[in-house]
Amino acid sequence: MVDKILRSCIFIFMVFSFSLHAETKHRAAADFFFSDDTDGTETQKYLLGYERVFTEEQYFGVHAGVRSYHGEDAPVKDNNFDELKLVGRKNLSQKTYLQGSISFMDGDSWAPELYNATLVHTLNRKWKIDGYIDKEILDTASAIAKQYTIKTYGATADYTVNEIHAVAAGVYKQSIPDANSRTGSLLQYTYRPAWFEDGYFRLRAKQRNSDFDPIEYFSPDSLKQKHAIVGYESVIDQERNIIFKAELGQGRQIINGVSESAEEYILGLRGWIGNETYMDSYYGCTSDGGTSDYSYCYGRVVFNYLW
Repeated sequence: MVDKILRSCIFIFMVFSFSLHAETKHRAAADFFFSDDTDGTETQKYLLGYERVFTEEQYFGVHAGVRSYHGEDAPVKDNNFDELKLVGRKNLSQKTYLQGSISFMDGDSWAPELYNATLVHTLNRKWKIDGYIDKEILDTASAIAKQYTIKTYGATADYTVNEIHAVAAGVYKQSIPDANSRTGSLLQYTYRPAWFEDGYFRLRAKQRNSDFDPIEYFSPDSLKQKHAIVGYESVIDQERNIIFKAELGQGRQIINGVSESAEEYILGLRGWIGNETYMDSYYGCTSDGGTSDYSYCYGRVVFNYLW
């Protein structure tokens, strides 16, 4: 019942925002995401879409594509879905906007409906807060074989002390159809010294607690991660506003009290590659120094053509 109410609210918001504005621009989108890990799990998502773009970053659109999930050790190794997705953003005031999506999935034996809604409010130049709700496929092949989704409810707050110091914090709660419940939190501090032009240092701590650890997906009773990160983000082409970003992190991962080293990195590039074409891309990996020598890599490329 709650799912139906949420889907209806998001759909009404999208239709309402679509009908409010007469003057529009148009945007065609191509979106590709992939991930894989050393356990033989792979994910690929392809979407093509059309969006009507209104003033002040408001939009409404329809995307269509496919998803595929592969798990080498799963009872069903391959799970494929067709996807129809509605997306939109509506400004509720000068400081508040609502952004959401609904996805209608069609798989070989399963047709879940997914959604996301995020409410963002900027209190002033220093404070920004948001709350969100999300329902997604639990993306391991073994979990998909059980038709598991994961619902997340969360909130975050960002506080910019000044140009040098900033802090962020977040909390969330997750529920899964196998009756597993998870709670998590995040705390982050960013330092941008004047002598490190376009660079920054970041300290980040995460923790997540689960009711139990099933065999279908990774969910230890206690998971803690602590990272020290150095980052760099700079405009490398002023005319096209092309921005390069790189982050490298080193830290510890503590699983049920057992500590091991953990590394991560991410590279990103975004900007205008033509008069009407905008690209946003990133690639990253995380790894740990445990006995399994596990690593997970992911990437995404989005092209938007505006006219």
